[in-house]
Amino acid sequence: SQRRLTDIIEFLPDATMVIDSDGIVIAWNKSIEDMTGIKAEDMLGKGNYEYALPFYGIRRPILIDLVLQPKQEVIKEYKSIKWQGNVLIGEANIRDLRGSAAYLFGTASPLYDTKGTIVGAIECIRDITERKQAEEAMRGILLSVPHALFGVEQRRIFFANEAMEAVFGWKPEELIGKSTRVIFRTDEEWLEYGTILYSRLAKEPVVVFEWGIPFVRKDGSEFFCRMSVSRTGAELGENKRIVATFEDITERKRVQEALRRSEANYRSFIENSQDVFYRSDVQGNLIMASPSLLNLLGYESLDDCLGRPIGESYYYDPEKRTELIRELQAKGRVANYEVVLKRRDGTPVTVETNSHFYLDDTGNIAGIEGVFRDITERKRAEEDRKKLENQLIQAQKMEAIGTLAGGIAHDFNNILSGIMGYSELSLKAVQDRPKVHQNIEQVLKAAERAKELVQQILAFSRKAAQEKKPIALAPIVKEVIRFMRASLPTTIEITTKIEEVADVILADSTQMHQVLINLCTNAGYAMKETGGVLEIGLEEVMINADDRLHGQPIRHGHYLVLTVRDTGQGIPQKNIERIFEPYFTTKEKGAGTGLGLAVVHGIVKDHGGEIRVYSEVGKGTIFSIYLPLMEKQTKSDKEVDEVVLRGKGETILFIDDEKMVVELSREMLEGLGYRVVTETDPLKAIETFKEGRDTFDLVITDKTMPHLTGFDVVREIRMIRTDIPVVLCSGFQDKEDMDKLKELGINQLIAKPTRMSVLAKAIRDELDKDKFEIQKT
Repeated sequence: SQRRLTDIIEFLPDATMVIDSDGIVIAWNKSIEDMTGIKAEDMLGKGNYEYALPFYGIRRPILIDLVLQPKQEVIKEYKSIKWQGNVLIGEANIRDLRGSAAYLFGTASPLYDTKGTIVGAIECIRDITERKQAEEAMRGILLSVPHALFGVEQRRIFFANEAMEAVFGWKPEELIGKSTRVIFRTDEEWLEYGTILYSRLAKEPVVVFEWGIPFVRKDGSEFFCRMSVSRTGAELGENKRIVATFEDITERKRVQEALRRSEANYRSFIENSQDVFYRSDVQGNLIMASPSLLNLLGYESLDDCLGRPIGESYYYDPEKRTELIRELQAKGRVANYEVVLKRRDGTPVTVETNSHFYLDDTGNIAGIEGVFRDITERKRAEEDRKKLENQLIQAQKMEAIGTLAGGIAHDFNNILSGIMGYSELSLKAVQDRPKVHQNIEQVLKAAERAKELVQQILAFSRKAAQEKKPIALAPIVKEVIRFMRASLPTTIEITTKIEEVADVILADSTQMHQVLINLCTNAGYAMKETGGVLEIGLEEVMINADDRLHGQPIRHGHYLVLTVRDTGQGIPQKNIERIFEPYFTTKEKGAGTGLGLAVVHGIVKDHGGEIRVYSEVGKGTIFSIYLPLMEKQTKSDKEVDEVVLRGKGETILFIDDEKMVVELSREMLEGLGYRVVTETDPLKAIETFKEGRDTFDLVITDKTMPHLTGFDVVREIRMIRTDIPVVLCSGFQDKEDMDKLKELGINQLIAKPTRMSVLAKAIRDELDKDKFEIQKT
């Protein structure tokens, strides 16, 4: 009866439930209450897969339901469960069982009445989380075992470690699911030795033995193994599972056989070693060496080597041999002792030696014997690692400089904003005073140069995104020349050879500054001791399709050629091919990073150009940079006439944490005909916008502010009003800014400090955009 069934399962240690043929819960014992946290009174009588909710969070068939379905359908649908007679067995990883993950093992079977009719089903569930964790821990341990290892269940491999590939040639994933037959030569051997193995395991938990037959690798080759097999219980779940480790003893068998035959065979083992086995007599002469010495030192015959004094003949510095002997006298032996030997051609080879004194029959020291191991490649790898570490340190320094530059740029650009803004406002007030007007224009020009200087610092430290646009190169060259005249010693004469040619290229002006400054600085360094002439040239050339540049091909077309020539010490030919490598420098420590020419090369290539160098030691060096000219010589940005566009009474919310910038911008924008509301606190600005969401026609916000960035502000106000136009101001632009601009739909990003004309145009572009779209439609 149901009552009797309930009484029986109540005492079962496993979490147990029973459903009738309609899927209604008719029994729910104390263990399953503890497991799920659901009392029997809350579950009894429930159907519609209510009992699945504590385990899966949804109503769905579970093991107790599947046992009532046809076996073939269950086998076809569910690969992770299996039948054993009328019992269905399965495991499940439950993500959330009373707030934590659990691994459960379940068995389910149908219930029959006295007539053999199925009247329901019963399922017993056991929490095997700890066991699974132990299994995984053990699996991790077993997989890390250096010997080849696999686990077997019913003569099929269910896991294998990486070392199996080295021993058997099989990758671990290739072995999973395969029969252990794959490592035997024949079916007969597999069955015979398998029977022996399982018979012994029935009596002993661990069996260690060496097969009398060879195993087979994936490629069909045969080898001998020492095999250790153990039964596993709790570690892997079922007693019928075993773990086997394999140690390739083929070489050992061969050596043992060789030792049994003769000393000659023992010598063959030594001769096959890559390490050098040697022995010297008490006078220090080499009396025995393995053939690998020939490869190590470049000799053709051991007869050419034996009988010679080791120190004088084979040590790069004979005194090191004396130091080795002193170490042996003090310690009796040396291990991993590093020495430099001398090859036959005189070149050094670094080795590591384990050496000791050996004794004659009377117990007296007869000489030294040991092993040399070539570690040249390892030393080279260590040097490469140190070089990479130095590069990483340098990169970290550059990152720190970049962070510092970004902070300085933000504050300095705010200062420049005040200088430039109030200068522009003052220009209007002194139009009738030419001298004052001219002086203020000079202040503006100086501020523009300061702005460009900030951009150069940011570009050097990679804190600013580079932008290519039409620029005239001649003014940049002249500006760099003025800078170099002030920074180079008077012993260096600067001359120019600038032709009146088309000079507009598509480039980033800051990077062009950087190229010239780097080349001129290097030229000055080359002449710092003797003085000399620094010549900077600019000319236009035409490269035809079949022309070659210094023997190298170059794309045909019109080029602007920038040359930097010095009369310094010149560059040795062996260094010419390396000068553009990062971190390569011939300057003394602290005088250079080795990055200057690498940066120049990268910038030129990024601009579609070519760089060539010609140098003679003692005479000087010429760097020639070929930059593609723009086919249509447009005006550069600085040559375009400034037009200040006026407003039409629109209302602008202006946000910047710098009070001076806010006050200046209010005055400028009101002077252009706009109504302006300003805020210095981005959080308060959002509240202001929320209160007057329909009042504002445009929002202008700084990017870098406390509490919230400009991007955060835009994101918040766009949640209040999606169609509000936005102009973002920034003292510098990170490369990541472009993605954020696109994400937030910001079309106007202007650089601080901002000229009035630039700001006015950006505002009108945003405000007039919708009107233009309507007219276009």
